[in-house]
Amino acid sequence: MCGTFDGVEGGKNPLSTYVLLELNMDNTCSLKKTFDLSKIECRGEWAMLNDGVIEIRCNNNPILSDIEKALQGGSYIEGTLKIKVLGKNKLKLGNTVLKRKK
Repeated sequence: MCGTFDGVEGGKNPLSTYVLLELNMDNTCSLKKTFDLSKIECRGEWAMLNDGVIEIRCNNNPILSDIEKALQGGSYIEGTLKIKVLGKNKLKLGNTVLKRKK
């Protein structure tokens, strides 16, 4: 399931969020959600579970000072996320369908 996947959270709504997920061969991953000028990120590890679900553990986020956080215009995702595998080229994160980038 390694590869780069992307999609839009919120459908065709002009206030939608762009989602980019990278699953690397070494089981590291990154997830970025971009909305206007803000960005939410997760860096961590992923694993395939038996029930067709990818589990992402966001645990490699850098520690930022309060000033860096204020200037960044975004934040980091902490904890565990579950992503449903819909097929070889499609994943579902919450209500967002992510498609493999070519």
